[in-house]
Amino acid sequence: MMSNLLFASRAVFSKMAMSGKDQGENMDSANTFAVITMMATLICVPVAAILEGSKVKGAWAAALAAPGMTEAKLATTLAFSGWYLYTYNEFAFKVLGMVSPVAQAVGNTVKRVVILVATSIAFATPMTPIGIIGSAIAMGGVLLYSLVQQHYDKKA
Repeated sequence: MMSNLLFASRAVFSKMAMSGKDQGENMDSANTFAVITMMATLICVPVAAILEGSKVKGAWAAALAAPGMTEAKLATTLAFSGWYLYTYNEFAFKVLGMVSPVAQAVGNTVKRVVILVATSIAFATPMTPIGIIGSAIAMGGVLLYSLVQQHYDKKA
């Protein structure tokens, strides 16, 4: 729940920053995300090193104990994981630059439901009745929001 709150807050504040007049030269949505990521890294890395630094060596050794895992494979996997997450979030910022924070949040909700249903089908994992009802409510809510927004956009 906290992650959803912080994600939405980041989207709202970033949209405000991207909409301002004193953005600076070349500060489009992708560059705004890059600057925010660099600032977050400078703040979070020292905190993470202090709080979790002693656990890194043990976690690295535990990961290498998995069958077929090598240091090169682990390092490559971590690097690709970081790169994919960065590009995913940069794309999300580009979308945020084109739509409102609410529209992006709605799209993010749809994305999550679609991923849940698709993985359930792909991995032949049955969904529980509560999961099906929750997915249907989420999709219905998104549909209702889109229809209401479209209705009011036509009036404006």
